[in-house]
Amino acid sequence: MKATLAIYYFLVLALIVGAFASMAQNDYGMTIIGYTCIAFVLSFANTAFKTIKYVGVNKNTVWSLIELGSLIIIAIIFSMRVFFIRFPFIEYIFALAGLMLMLRFALLIGHLIKTTWDENRILCVNSIFYYLSVIFYTSSMVIVIVNPLLSEPLGGLGFGFILLYVVGGLYYSKLFYQGEKYSALNYLNKFKTKSILIVTIYLLFTAYMGLTKFDFIPQLYSKEYPQVYLRLVQDAESGKEKPVNGKFKHELFKSEYDQFVKRSSQQSN
Repeated sequence: MKATLAIYYFLVLALIVGAFASMAQNDYGMTIIGYTCIAFVLSFANTAFKTIKYVGVNKNTVWSLIELGSLIIIAIIFSMRVFFIRFPFIEYIFALAGLMLMLRFALLIGHLIKTTWDENRILCVNSIFYYLSVIFYTSSMVIVIVNPLLSEPLGGLGFGFILLYVVGGLYYSKLFYQGEKYSALNYLNKFKTKSILIVTIYLLFTAYMGLTKFDFIPQLYSKEYPQVYLRLVQDAESGKEKPVNGKFKHELFKSEYDQFVKRSSQQSN
């Protein structure tokens, strides 16, 4: 367990280092981010393999495996975005993984209410705030495909619920359940989810989006394609642009740009 936490700590730190390197217009920054996403994939896959090997697939592990599978898909898609790899319907696969992740934590909320509400309502409510944060943050990524205008408010709700959880956890630092003393975080550790890692990465995204929106920090940089291409991709992914004849502007731009690079390379040779 401690080894896994150390790996996640290192990978989150690598994401931060890669982001800062990219914002400083070092192209290797995006490479660090991309390979870090791949490392997350390998880590989640290793955890899933060990769960199947040593515990098996049963009613106690099936939703943990679904959670790991969803995170593997999401991490793969993020790495593909970093390396500008796309295929048809990738957004819908991403959305499906996000929906399964939301369902996982919605079922956990139901379990919390069933097992904790009668004995310690404060502990129950504060834990629900935490999982609602994961659900709303995830929904803000999924909803982009259907209605991008809702993405930001849903992300704001996710951030609001995590603030409520932190405040509640600080105020009620000693809570009792079934004769044992818990803090808000210690109680959630019983459920063996990746929620702490998920929330940490969501908060990093929140900080990045907020700071770039008000121009406090520069956006991520890649020399492989011009910044205008990255803006077109962001417009398509955020729903600001609709496809024309099944094609987004960034797809047309990439096709023309690749042809230009190819012609320039041939002429130079």
